[in-house]
Amino acid sequence: GKGTFFHPATEGGPIGACGPRETDHSRICAMNIKQFGLASAKSPWCFLELRVRSGDKSTVCTVTDCCPECDEGSLDMTPQVFNDLANPKVGVIPIEW
Repeated sequence: GKGTFFHPATEGGPIGACGPRETDHSRICAMNIKQFGLASAKSPWCFLELRVRSGDKSTVCTVTDCCPECDEGSLDMTPQVFNDLANPKVGVIPIEW
């Protein structure tokens, strides 16, 4: 899939679909809606920890939100998580999880 990043406070709101407050420094990710399920219901993915890889780098994030515009297999991460994998200037990176 594709890895992107978002700023919770200004892009989607500080409270994710799973419930907790999120910031740029939270180690969380938003899962694509196709795999997440209904945005209006608690997903079985809520609060599961994912190992995300891009090239030779990897990191961990906790699913706390959904990404309606993300393709299947893709994750939208906070800058804190994305920075572990690539420079934010890159914008979009290939990922596996």
